[in-house]
Amino acid sequence: SEVLRKADRSDRAAAKLVRDARSQIRGILRISGPHQDAARDLLSKLGVDVQQREATELPVVKNFEEALDEATQRLNTANAKSVDVETITDQLNAAGADEAAKVALNQQMQEIEQQIDTDQSQAIQLLQVGLEMFEPGGDRDALFDARVKLALLSLKQQSPWEAIAIGEFLARKNPASDPGLNAAAVTLAGFSDLLTTASPDEQVALTAMLEPMAIYLAQTWPASQEAAAATSATVQLALLGKDWEKAERLLAALPEDSESVATARRDLGMASYAAYITEQRKPQPEQELLESSRQRGLKQLQKFWPTVTKETLDAPAVDAANALTRLVLSLIHISEPTRRT
Repeated sequence: SEVLRKADRSDRAAAKLVRDARSQIRGILRISGPHQDAARDLLSKLGVDVQQREATELPVVKNFEEALDEATQRLNTANAKSVDVETITDQLNAAGADEAAKVALNQQMQEIEQQIDTDQSQAIQLLQVGLEMFEPGGDRDALFDARVKLALLSLKQQSPWEAIAIGEFLARKNPASDPGLNAAAVTLAGFSDLLTTASPDEQVALTAMLEPMAIYLAQTWPASQEAAAATSATVQLALLGKDWEKAERLLAALPEDSESVATARRDLGMASYAAYITEQRKPQPEQELLESSRQRGLKQLQKFWPTVTKETLDAPAVDAANALTRLVLSLIHISEPTRRT
């Protein structure tokens, strides 16, 4: 984690390493024994001051409103301190070979990160307490705000599964609205964190979970950046696993006016064309695979090309046009040109 963060302070693989280590060490810390001091030391190295968190008592709140207010104060404080971390990061990058300055700045950063962790952890606890106190007939906007804050804090505390669960619930409960889209963005951020360091098998499982959310986003907010990102990620993951049927199924479920569909069609068409060329060059190509790759490439690229305009005619679009031309020529048994036209 330290090696990765030297290159990029916000590296997600480093964040996952820290998240996993914190989770496992906190688990053994709950068990009494002589190992607890060593566990606290390890957590301290990971930016968690256990003794400080245990010594800082939560305020007594009487109702949902008080809990939300106290949690919001801590969230705002943590956000302000995050700006300080960015400032120190810039100072570290400018420190050059001055090792003494780097040691002092790293110590200062560790102290601030521990304070941020304490603020965020307490904000989560306060929100959880407050949500249990929420009464029927209460302010629904405030309830939504508390839940979104809880999802965001879960994400910041390296708990993406909790963020995904809360974010997707809120997105589906608030369709076609800005608050719902904001909740969806938290959900996608949680998936992104998990996918960054997932194994191939884990990617398959995560793609299956992300697929219905991607379809929902494209159908509910077709012009949003979130829909485009979810669609692109899902199709790319399907293509990475050569799951052509899943990619086609996703595209078939998306509205044609979604801005993300054209790009996804181009990617699927080009991947199918590449599969067709690979199979064609074999000494004994499998005719069924050859034909299915050709037909799938033709279908997707023929739907993609009419969406290209003078403004969107870039290099990938030209590549798609060349691939479409070759596929059409292959149907009418004309030798493919040896160079692009």
